[in-house]
Amino acid sequence: MKEKTLVSWNAMILGYAQNGQIISALHFRLMKVKNIDPDSFTMVSIIAAVTEFQYYAQAKWVHGVVTRTCLDTNVFVKTALVDMYAKCGAINDCSKAI
Repeated sequence: MKEKTLVSWNAMILGYAQNGQIISALHFRLMKVKNIDPDSFTMVSIIAAVTEFQYYAQAKWVHGVVTRTCLDTNVFVKTALVDMYAKCGAINDCSKAI
């Protein structure tokens, strides 16, 4: 592809997440280099990848990204965050995601 768009980034991130390649999915940070801001779909895909492997440290980092990008008001992102924390065993953090 000559130029990657938000849609192509989201497709690649979701593909990585669904195939268990969390490290590759977390390369969404490179979007900022290309001046492409993640949207709610991007973050839900990233959260799904982190949830699958139950990486608590990454979960906290992703929650921070969600907050900094003001996507913490999206109901789909909030639901994914609650699910992520629950599956990571961090029940107390579930209330912070709401």
